Amino acid sequence: MTRPSKTAIALLTALTAALGWSHPAVSGPTDKSLKTGETIFKTTCAACHGGDASGNLEMAAPPLTGQTPAYLARQLGNFRDGIRYQGDDLSTPAATMREIAKSLASESDLQAVAAYLGTLKAKPPKTPPQPATGAQGKSLFGVCVSCHGKGGEGNAGLNAPRIAGLPVWYLEGQLRHFKAETRGGHPSDALGKQMVAIGESLPDDDAVKAVAAFVAALPPTVKTP
Repeated sequence: MTRPSKTAIALLTALTAALGWSHPAVSGPTDKSLKTGETIFKTTCAACHGGDASGNLEMAAPPLTGQTPAYLARQLGNFRDGIRYQGDDLSTPAATMREIAKSLASESDLQAVAAYLGTLKAKPPKTPPQPATGAQGKSLFGVCVSCHGKGGEGNAGLNAPRIAGLPVWYLEGQLRHFKAETRGGHPSDALGKQMVAIGESLPDDDAVKAVAAFVAALPPTVKTP
């Protein structure tokens, strides 16, 4: 499939900013809500994502550090509401996340755990990734820059998360999900639909691996408002 044109990307970017497609913004956290969020994380999330939220390959659980609370809240809401995963296979990590998100007692609990995670700084990968071979990964990454930034640091104003330094296995998996529309295929997932278009522009799995390797090798910084 062909790569989305610069005009198409610009239109998607403008629509995202103009229409504000996102989960409701996370309000400024109080000490009490941060403590609540920490407790929820330790009792509900840490078993898979790690006590420091740095992720766990064996559990297919990505790191949760270095992301904005708004992005994390949106993804938790999408899992809870059946937007990010609609399948029936309960053995998948996405199905597990759907049940975890549904177990949160209230919207305030969802916001609290997102706010707590938002205080955790991004950490270097546990195993430094290998840079992509040749220039293919860097070239393919060019289509990501308008939303995710030149360093993959993300852009909260465009609802684009930090992707730099995420594990290569997670990046590859999510790009494949977007290509297959198993993520971003829900009618209510307007932001995911943008990534479906990007995923479909990658011609084959070698391209997926190349751009994922390039992004994983970027320093894990995050841009906040």
